[in-house]
Amino acid sequence: MSQNEILAKRLAAARKQSNYTQDEIAEYLQCSRVTITNYECGRRSPDYKSLVMLAKNTVLQPITF
Repeated sequence: MSQNEILAKRLAAARKQSNYTQDEIAEYLQCSRVTITNYECGRRSPDYKSLVMLAKNTVLQPITF
């Protein structure tokens, strides 16, 4: 399993565990829901800024991804 696939699975699991929808995460990151879907399917990786936003503001606990 590639690092991208691992990150994708962890992002999806963390979002679901935190009871957020893809739409809510997309709104928070100011991107589309399709972008979040692509992150969670491993088709794209979030950029550094997006990961930092998620971790800093504890939308998703950083330890989970």
